[in-house]
Amino acid sequence: MPDERLPWAGFEPLRKGRIHVFCPRCHRKASNALRGEYDPPRATLVHTWCDRCGQGGKDSPETFFAANGKEIGWPECERTLDRVLKAKGID
Repeated sequence: MPDERLPWAGFEPLRKGRIHVFCPRCHRKASNALRGEYDPPRATLVHTWCDRCGQGGKDSPETFFAANGKEIGWPECERTLDRVLKAKGID
């Protein structure tokens, strides 16, 4: 069974309104990055390709994790996306 604490190793304490970023390709980490408008509110960590490994998040896969280390499922991510698009008047 994988160690649930491992994804958090090497990050600074998370500040309010920020998110940690981890690149699964090269293992680069960014502590307290600005949150994207489509990031689920519960997300404290996102695994996505960095600028060096991909398109800087544009086309890279994203996996979000909550503070308890559990992955945030697609339905919650989709609800966040729908809410943001609706607020912008995009259906």
